[in-house]
Amino acid sequence: MDYSIIIGLLQNIAILLAFSMIYDYLWSRYEKPKGLLLKVLAGLTLGAFGVMLMMTPWKLVPGISFDVRSVLLSIAGLFFGPIPAIIAMIITSLYRLYLGGAGVWMGLAVIISSGAIGMLWNFIRPNWKTKNTSVELLLMGLVVHIVMLACTIFLPANLSAITLKTIFFPVIVMYPLATVFLGQIMIHWSKIWQTRKELKVNEKRYRTIIEQATDAMFLADLEGKIYDTNQQSTSLLGYSREEILQLKLYEIDVVFNDKVKHSIALGKLEYEKSYIFETILKHKDNSVIPVEISTSFINLDEQTYVIGFARNLTDRKKAEAQIKRLNEELEHRVIERTAQLEAANQELESFSYSVSHDLRAPLRALHGFSRILIEDYSSSLDAEGQRLLEVIMSNANKMG
Repeated sequence: MDYSIIIGLLQNIAILLAFSMIYDYLWSRYEKPKGLLLKVLAGLTLGAFGVMLMMTPWKLVPGISFDVRSVLLSIAGLFFGPIPAIIAMIITSLYRLYLGGAGVWMGLAVIISSGAIGMLWNFIRPNWKTKNTSVELLLMGLVVHIVMLACTIFLPANLSAITLKTIFFPVIVMYPLATVFLGQIMIHWSKIWQTRKELKVNEKRYRTIIEQATDAMFLADLEGKIYDTNQQSTSLLGYSREEILQLKLYEIDVVFNDKVKHSIALGKLEYEKSYIFETILKHKDNSVIPVEISTSFINLDEQTYVIGFARNLTDRKKAEAQIKRLNEELEHRVIERTAQLEAANQELESFSYSVSHDLRAPLRALHGFSRILIEDYSSSLDAEGQRLLEVIMSNANKMG
């Protein structure tokens, strides 16, 4: 085999690698459905690369040259779809007609068959990317290049046999491998952009969650460097987000209070646990804010980070102070009222004693008078009078 074939193939592969970069920037990064303008632009770009490949061929004989346009066009039909592939086929066909030579009809047949097989493969096997992609690409490459070998029938009879013998090995072995190589690179680009898309979606969800949180949030490493925060923290502390990201946690006394710093220093911090404590944050204007901190430790990229949520306790502290003041006032009033009741009770007892003492003298007189009546007049009273006198004497005894 002529080594010029290998050199030509290497040149063509370099162009295919450049083409894969264009696929990344022009096609795979677009998340929305591709419009007609983008498809036309992609087709023009594919056609340009096809022409570049045809300008760096390896020549068998004058008028008959080979390149890897079959790889490019089959991949174009498989990845880009009909409109870009057909535009590329038209451009490369026109250029092949312009070049002319004995192999013009074979060249046109290869262009048409390669692009058509790629489009047909994508139509018949729409889910080919979900299975063993290398096998799918290899099978398609073999089909495309077996057909390419068959296209040698369009060569003049005196060149057909020698051409088939010369190109058989690179076309049946190296071209399908080049198809797999280029296809896998493009799949790789697609996966990268899919991953980026998923990361973007996850980041959007993450931002939505932390921005909707009612508490200030801080994400930092164990040295206190802040990597992320939310809008609530800017409202709480008076700093902008950019200013907060330049601060250290211990500069605003979040998470790194004496207890946690002491635990870190002693290596006693249990990362699987969460910590909840109260502390004081320093506002940008040097005022202080009482907060409750809830922290947890997470592992990202084999590094431990601390995520903390700070809840403003200013209103709660004011309410607690007000409740304490009201309790103290109530307690004071209870003490005063109790003293008043005790004083009133003492006055009542003193009054009762005075009244009792004042009533005893007339009762004693009544009791003595009743005795005189009994002694002097009991013998002269009738039965009814005797009964009334006894009643008076009995009551006097009770009251006296």
